[in-house]
Amino acid sequence: NRTIDDLKPIEYDFMGRFHDMGFLAHEVQEIFPFLVSGHKDDNNLQSIKYNSFIALLVKEIQDLKKRVAFLEKQDK
Repeated sequence: NRTIDDLKPIEYDFMGRFHDMGFLAHEVQEIFPFLVSGHKDDNNLQSIKYNSFIALLVKEIQDLKKRVAFLEKQDK
């Protein structure tokens, strides 16, 4: 079962226009296919639905906060 832990953030220059950070769409598509439109090596560029990452990351933060609270309770 693959998760956001398997994503590899990268820095890139988009067609010489600007420098940014993100992910390779085909790698995201392997883990979260619903977050990517297009197909690897197609004539059209793939695109990532970065706004949809917000809900995914909020869920991860919530899970981490629950885990931290549980571990802090164990220490007492």
